[in-house]
Amino acid sequence: MKQNVSLDASFWINACNADLVQFLSDYFVLFACNVVAQEIRYPLDVLNIEGVAGPSLFVEWCESDIVTLQDPEEPVDWYQRG
Repeated sequence: MKQNVSLDASFWINACNADLVQFLSDYFVLFACNVVAQEIRYPLDVLNIEGVAGPSLFVEWCESDIVTLQDPEEPVDWYQRG
């Protein structure tokens, strides 16, 4: 059974750089909030750099519903500062 995971930009970037990103959807149901999506898409949307594999794949996966964009409904206090 796949586990739900919420991506952050650093994880996505590192998974792409380590050439592991293609396995993520085999093991996880992927979610990202809009702030994370904006950070991942930054090279495409702001810098207008085409052909960057990580951001391009992220956009493709969002459009294919492999990654679901979903913002939190309410804050959590699970973590301490730092």
